Amino acid sequence: MPSALPASGDRMRSLQMYLKNTGRYHGAVDGQYGPQTKQAVLEAMEDGPETYLSDLNYRESAQRLNVKQSSIMAFAEVEANGAGFDNKRLKILFEPHRFSKLTKHAFDKLNPSVSYPMWGMRPYPRSTDERYTQLLEAVGLDPWAGFQACSYGKFQLLGENFAACGYDTPWAFAFSQAYDEIKQLLAFEAFITRSGIVQPLRLGLWQTVASEYNGTSFRKNHYDERLEAAAAKFDKGLAA
Repeated sequence: MPSALPASGDRMRSLQMYLKNTGRYHGAVDGQYGPQTKQAVLEAMEDGPETYLSDLNYRESAQRLNVKQSSIMAFAEVEANGAGFDNKRLKILFEPHRFSKLTKHAFDKLNPSVSYPMWGMRPYPRSTDERYTQLLEAVGLDPWAGFQACSYGKFQLLGENFAACGYDTPWAFAFSQAYDEIKQLLAFEAFITRSGIVQPLRLGLWQTVASEYNGTSFRKNHYDERLEAAAAKFDKGLAA
């Protein structure tokens, strides 16, 4: 939660220290979001090897979770069209309404491109560049909330779930997702295990799964039906 790091300057200093400790930032730890800090964040979001998942990776994950391989593949298909990277850049989707909520609407008036109170008030940017511009702007305003308000990778896990995915900070989670699809898969496994999604997934209770993973408004975009259809498609292909 944002209250874990109460002042924006303290949050920025924590981010700078993390970047410095991981060899990405060489400037002063001063709590200021200058060009060096911004560039270090961008480099951290782009410095992975972009290793992609294999059929073996999916199969081993299915064994660890004791669910169908097709079910895991369905999430990747519906969330990110099956790929965690787009032209060698981590797939992301920034959610201004989540950023607005996390920052108690502090930036709605002055930064409306990254902060507004209700989902759907503006269309999502189409290009990857525009989405990264949103993320970088939000991180400059509040790094703790900025990284939390974005979803990442093959399974489009929201940064707000960083702790459930096994990370201490939202930026550590974001940078891990930028590394490769193996990290994305392991985060997915941690999240659905800790959030109680595994059991309904084993039973094929797609409405319950969809509600827990995508939120209570999942019916608006037929999320449960799309997951179920994708799983059936992959089931058929794996059985062939």
